[in-house]
Amino acid sequence: MAGFESPAWAEPTSAPPAAAAPAPAAPKAKAGPAKSAEQQRFEAALQKLASGDPAAVQIGIDALAEQGGPAAEKALTDRVATGLPPALIEPALRGLVKLKAKRSVPVVIELLEHRRSFVRSEALLALSQLDTRKPSPLQPTFVAALEDPSSEVSRAAAEGLGRIGTKAALPALWTAYDNGVAPALASIAELAGVESVEALVARTQTTGIELLEPVVDRMLARNALPSGAQVKLVRAMAATRSDGARQYLLKWLDRIKMQGQAQAPVKKELFDALKAIDTPAPSASATQEVAVRSTSAKKGGTP
Repeated sequence: MAGFESPAWAEPTSAPPAAAAPAPAAPKAKAGPAKSAEQQRFEAALQKLASGDPAAVQIGIDALAEQGGPAAEKALTDRVATGLPPALIEPALRGLVKLKAKRSVPVVIELLEHRRSFVRSEALLALSQLDTRKPSPLQPTFVAALEDPSSEVSRAAAEGLGRIGTKAALPALWTAYDNGVAPALASIAELAGVESVEALVARTQTTGIELLEPVVDRMLARNALPSGAQVKLVRAMAATRSDGARQYLLKWLDRIKMQGQAQAPVKKELFDALKAIDTPAPSASATQEVAVRSTSAKKGGTP
C-alpha cells in the first residue's frame, strides 16, 4: 500500500551471525602398557606393607618374600629399617633370609641394639644365615654377643658361631660354655681340630667324659683327628677309669669295626684302655705291701 513504511524492527539492519563451528575433539590420551600380573602383585604387597594394620603388614611381608627379586628385597629391607612392631620383626627377618637379602645385613645388625632380647636373638639367627662366609666379618659381632646378659641372645650367638665361626672363636666359646652357655659345646664340636686335643684332655679330668662326648663324636665324624690325637684322647679317657669312659670307648671301638677303618694304632689303644679299666686297681694297702717287700728284698732281709 502506497505510503506504508515497514517498522524499523521488521528489517534487520545486518545479517545474522553465522553458527559457530563445533570445537575440535580433544585427542584421546594414549593408554599405557598394561601392568603385568607380577607388577600388580608387587604393588599390592607394597600397599599392605605400608598399612597400619599389623595383619595386613604380615600379608605384605609374606607376599614379598614369596615373589622375590631385587625390588622385593629392597622394599622389605627399607620397611625393617623404618621400624616394625616387635611381633612383626621375626617374620620380616625370615622373609629377608628367604630372599637371601645380603644387602640387608647392615640394617639387621642395627637390631642387635634392640631392647627386646628376642629381637636381638632373631637378628643373630638371620645374620648367621645371610652371611655364611668363613671367615665371616661378622664373627667379632657374634663373639661379643656371647656376653649378652640375656641367655636367649648368648645361646643364639653360640649357635651362630657354629655356622660362621672359625677356630679363632674357640677360646670365647669355651669361656661361654664354662659360663653356662650350653649350645657353645656343639659349636666347639663343629670348629675344633687337632689343636683342641690338649684342652679336651685337660677337661676329661674335671668335666667328665659324658659332657665331651658330642665334641669327640663330631670331630671323629669330620675326620678332624689324626691317629696320634685319637690315641692321646683314648689314654686320657681311660685314665678317668669311669663307667662313662668305658661305655664311650666301647662305642668308639664299635664305630671303627663297623666302618672298617684301618686305624690299627687307635684300635690297639682302645683294646688296651678297656683292659686297663676292667682290671681292678690295686688297693692302697696292697700297694704299700708291695713297696715294703721291694725295699726288704733290696736290703736282703725279710718283712
